[in-house]
Amino acid sequence: MNKILTILICFSVSLLHAQEQVQLTAKMTDCGNEIEVFEFRGVGLMPIQKTTIDTEGKYEISLATEGPKMIYVGKAPNKVVPVMIGPEKAFEISGSCKTPKRAKISGSAFNGAYISLKNQVNRMKRDNNLLMTRIVRGKSQEDKDKATAELKVLDEKKVKLLDSLRQASPYLAKYLALNTYLSFAHNQGNYNNELEYFGNEFFSFADFKDESYNGLPLVFDAFYEYTNTLLSVRVPKNVVSQFLDRYLMMIPAESTGTRQNALGGIIRSMEKNKSDLYAKYAKLFINENKVSSPRMAASVQQKLAQLTQFEVGRVAPDFTQQTIEGEDFKLSDLRGKYVLIDFWASWCGPCRRENPNVVRMYKQYHEKGFEILGVSLDRSKDRWVQAIEKDGLTWPHVSDLKGWSNAVAKQYGITSIPKTMLIGPEGKIVAKNLRGPSLEAKLVELFGAPKKP
Repeated sequence: MNKILTILICFSVSLLHAQEQVQLTAKMTDCGNEIEVFEFRGVGLMPIQKTTIDTEGKYEISLATEGPKMIYVGKAPNKVVPVMIGPEKAFEISGSCKTPKRAKISGSAFNGAYISLKNQVNRMKRDNNLLMTRIVRGKSQEDKDKATAELKVLDEKKVKLLDSLRQASPYLAKYLALNTYLSFAHNQGNYNNELEYFGNEFFSFADFKDESYNGLPLVFDAFYEYTNTLLSVRVPKNVVSQFLDRYLMMIPAESTGTRQNALGGIIRSMEKNKSDLYAKYAKLFINENKVSSPRMAASVQQKLAQLTQFEVGRVAPDFTQQTIEGEDFKLSDLRGKYVLIDFWASWCGPCRRENPNVVRMYKQYHEKGFEILGVSLDRSKDRWVQAIEKDGLTWPHVSDLKGWSNAVAKQYGITSIPKTMLIGPEGKIVAKNLRGPSLEAKLVELFGAPKKP
């Protein structure tokens, strides 16, 4: 920590004044004739400047800045070198566009201080997780008490580091403030439980009215982590929404960059977790950015349209694949019945364990208008056929034998199996992810309870 602060104190005064130009020299190979500079805009990188290679094999770019900022340099958005620009007038990047993670940055002590701080934050998060594990799973009460005491020391270390950075580098202190969360065990105050504390205190050290947060990509990371934690522990949707809305209200409307990155982190986490709240915050992102960042708003609009086409009540997209006999079979061939589209594979243990229950449901309700269409993510036809015969799956089956690249699975956004979707007689989606008791309950609701033998 002392090394970081020494570096920052040397130029902290210069950070108070806006820079006019910063000279970037990129000695990059495998880049072709030109490279670009990108900025992060909530859900992706936006090119802001480009340059061509000179006669000496270098790329020279003069950047206009208004203080510290994060930029990304490379050939394409998925092949970039992240750089935190500080007060330096010039810096250099050396490496290859094919392996940007290995690139070296010289001439920027500020970027070096940022990397060191980021590593220290990651270490503290790791230590925090280890201590929490010991508290929950400790072999003895003595070990749990010791871990609890060490957690308090770690809390104090976080606060001390943040106080020091606020003096040495207010800008980097903004990053640390986003990542300073103190333990519930030692800071619960008037909160009744840890969820209530976490939801309301995760960003307690960050002042989102501060203009320094405007456009800071690290806001995206922080809101992604916050949302991801809430969703991963299955907090009720209305509670998640209350927490998120509370923090979004703290970000002024004029701080468009801060709101853009906060919303970007939220919707990226919700997309990953397949949360039903995605549409709410995606629409908010689109409305707030359709004028200032039309390309980013359009990309979210496209993703929203793709995901909402599978909402309950929408008509399920039709598809055609081949049966075991090599004949084309359409989903629409089953129109007029309740159809359970079952995404599975012979190699999927949970799928095979679920099959006896599905067979039982099929026997009970098939004559009443219940059908199943199995879509296999197998690659081997022999194993696919053997599993169907062994498990007694007597309903229609289709596959293109391309594994996870199955065209229907990709069309329906399937990233894990087993997955099911129940389609009504008119082709509309009735329910999703029905298994075991939930499938049985839905079929009882639709067809009534089966007669006892």
